Amino acid sequence: MITSGQLDKIIEIKALTQAQDEYGAISESWATFATVHAQRLETRTSDFLRASGEGSETVAAFRIRWRPDVSVADRLSCNGDNFEIIEVVELGRRRALELRCRGRV
Repeated sequence: MITSGQLDKIIEIKALTQAQDEYGAISESWATFATVHAQRLETRTSDFLRASGEGSETVAAFRIRWRPDVSVADRLSCNGDNFEIIEVVELGRRRALELRCRGRV
């Protein structure tokens, strides 16, 4: 389904972590829990008008080898661009995952 030659991008998959400082305040940050090779399938940018003003949205899909620990609660980073994972689709029987993502510019 996926050959090694197709996996030409390196992405970082990040999870939201919480840490408590010495004063008891909790801070949240995104920490990388996996760095994997991926295939970027599609990219399109659509301009839209939101209540807060104008912006643009980038929609992309990435294929990676199957992993049990990726969910829509995670984010990914590719070439300095950050994406919110909006859908995780299993391809085959634990062969690959397709991560459908949205990034705002």
